Amino acid sequence: MAAETEIIRQKLTQLLTQDPYLLRVFPSAGNIERAKLSRARLLLKNAKDNKVDLNAAIEAAIAIEVVHLATLIHDDVIDDSPMRRNTASFKASHGNKSAVLYGDYLFSLAVNHVQATQNSACASVFTECIHDTCRGEAIQDLVLSEPQFSPSTEDLFAVARGKTGALFAFCTQAPALIRSDTPEALQAALKEIGYLLGLAYQLADDVLDLAGTQENLGKPACNDLRENCMTTPLFRLMQELNLDWQQLRSRYLNNESELSEYFLQSTSYKTMKSEIDAVKDELDRLVEVCRSHDWEIQEIVAYFWGEYVQNRLYSLKDAECH
Repeated sequence: MAAETEIIRQKLTQLLTQDPYLLRVFPSAGNIERAKLSRARLLLKNAKDNKVDLNAAIEAAIAIEVVHLATLIHDDVIDDSPMRRNTASFKASHGNKSAVLYGDYLFSLAVNHVQATQNSACASVFTECIHDTCRGEAIQDLVLSEPQFSPSTEDLFAVARGKTGALFAFCTQAPALIRSDTPEALQAALKEIGYLLGLAYQLADDVLDLAGTQENLGKPACNDLRENCMTTPLFRLMQELNLDWQQLRSRYLNNESELSEYFLQSTSYKTMKSEIDAVKDELDRLVEVCRSHDWEIQEIVAYFWGEYVQNRLYSLKDAECH
């Protein structure tokens, strides 16, 4: 995979530098040489394991990484983040207005690229995934924390599935869509696997934000609480403590360490772990559906779960023992 990953990195750089005007701002856009390209590698591994046209898969992987970069640039505006991949964020270098404009440009570039390189089914799913990603982020930032809105667990799960799961869903579906003979039942199972992987990743990330440390996060903990961003573990704590959102923030905004310590001993934390385990059970069921259609996905799911979900939560092991 290393050779193909470098091909993607090189082609991604070429695509992002093809415009002679916007080439001037590229050096501060995303620090591509440090990007993990997790989504691209997921898509490519899926394609190789199932003998899908590798050239088409590479181009699809490039498109999804452009979208991911766009979301990161916009996220840094939303979160007022000065750093990205251990260097100054695009927002810090160019300001909020420029970051929004460049992020919008990248979204349009990705759509143009995928429509030029993929069949209509793959291109259609790609635009659907962009829609779900943007919709999930918009709901979280514009609706969930509004005083007049009373969210449910289902609302929070739907947001997590959309904002994080949609891009992974494209990576699990795209190789099957590049081929024209994929049964609908297999397409549906692959789509749901991607959304569930994204949901689990987001839930683990939200738990770590609340209960992790700057050492294992690489950034200050409890950022979601400070940024007025309601997440599933924070919502669980609201219910457990019988507080509304503003009351929770008022009580703990300047006392995040107490909130983190309480969370690790709480019923809410146990519930979150059970919910993440339930996602894994559903993933295992869908893996068997794929195998019944002669589609190899088990190794990919196991790797992603271990590397991006289980290992992230493992960093809390010592804290749980105290």
